[in-house]
Amino acid sequence: MAEPPLRCARLLPYRLPLLAPWVTPRGRWVGRCGLLLRLEDAAGVAGYGDCAPWPEFGTETSMVARRQLEQFILGCSGRQAADLLALCDQWRETPAARNAVETAVLDLKAKRAGLSVARLLDPDAATSVAVSARLGAMDEGLEARAMAAVRQGFSVLKVKITVEPGDAIERLEDLATRLEPGIRLRLDANGMWDGETAVRVLTALNKLPVESLEEPLSACNPEMLGRLQGLVDFPIALDESLSGRNAEDLLERCPVRRLVLKPIAHGGPRRCLALARKAYGEGKEAVITSAIESAVGTRGALHLAAALPGAGVHGLVTDNWLAGDVGEPLDARAGHMHIGGVAGLGYCPEEELENAFLGDFSEQTPWVPAAVAG
Repeated sequence: MAEPPLRCARLLPYRLPLLAPWVTPRGRWVGRCGLLLRLEDAAGVAGYGDCAPWPEFGTETSMVARRQLEQFILGCSGRQAADLLALCDQWRETPAARNAVETAVLDLKAKRAGLSVARLLDPDAATSVAVSARLGAMDEGLEARAMAAVRQGFSVLKVKITVEPGDAIERLEDLATRLEPGIRLRLDANGMWDGETAVRVLTALNKLPVESLEEPLSACNPEMLGRLQGLVDFPIALDESLSGRNAEDLLERCPVRRLVLKPIAHGGPRRCLALARKAYGEGKEAVITSAIESAVGTRGALHLAAALPGAGVHGLVTDNWLAGDVGEPLDARAGHMHIGGVAGLGYCPEEELENAFLGDFSEQTPWVPAAVAG
């Protein structure tokens, strides 16, 4: 029996304030904006996808993404899901918009089949994944956050290196003395160092319980990355450097051991899954991370992580940065996130959000959760 064609599509812009500013060497953000895409077929089944552009991570701008999706919804009525996937596969310059369409279509198809999106991507997908705790910057509260995360059952703690190299090494050495055996540090340098600085820092880090180090170099230099990887026992990882159209090329040229993949930066779950499978085939590994997307975007990343070919500890605990969301946040228990027996993404929109779809909603005005709208 043929699948019901698409009946309608809607866009819902949202703005989700952060509980604390998100700070990197490249900027400071106090809120997260995006567009939810809702696709509904002729049988009344709805699928959701999240478009949360973040140019720092290699996506298009919000304006470009919105134009792409507005054009998409004008011509999608009456089409089949496969047609929509083939259409968005051509979107090379708008990965965040492509992620929204692809995730919404996968959500719709999985619901029709009575499967999770993870099992739609891979019939042998896991039902839960290990996740890291996100500790944030190296400020005075770092140790307290680390101890709290350990008590909650996390074994991998992610720290953003936001201070000078000497100070960073000293703080990490101090933190390491307070960690229980088996607790490891996932570090993110956010491209802060030149080659010689990176050599000096990594030599010191090799003595600590480091799980991996992301983006050590200010410029992606395959030769220097190979030198750095040879200095340490833990994986060097690429994140922002992989974003965009050059991911496959960098995967072949860079002798690092780990890829960090964000669906919004690579154009959706299917391309991320293809990159991860290629990485594992070449003796590398991959982890999935979110970028403080909405509850829809985080669920998409979770289902993708569950479908990956190798076990990993993924960076999906970002909901605790949000002062409000478009749905129930995912819960991490004992260092894991669980999918369970859901159909599709397992996403149920907040009542206010559903009313915004059904009521007289101005698509020019972002929806803000009621708890923080005032």
